[in-house]
Amino acid sequence: MPAVRNIDGVPTLAQPLDELRDEDAFKGRPLFIDVERYDIFDLAVGARFSLSDHVMLAANFLVPLNQDGLRADFVPTVAAEVSF
Repeated sequence: MPAVRNIDGVPTLAQPLDELRDEDAFKGRPLFIDVERYDIFDLAVGARFSLSDHVMLAANFLVPLNQDGLRADFVPTVAAEVSF
């Protein structure tokens, strides 16, 4: 697991732990990467309609449950499925 060590006053990425010798004193801090999260929650409401044995129509609406950034108020979708 790599970590940041202070070598001669310069923060430096250290070797993996198995390469460190017993007399090496760890003088740094672990290297963490901050990942910003964007949690987006939607509700999907829809229905399917069978027009015949081989044709099906579907209609859905995606409704946002939270406001995180630029988003539509709702997103309608329509699909048609045909089997042969």
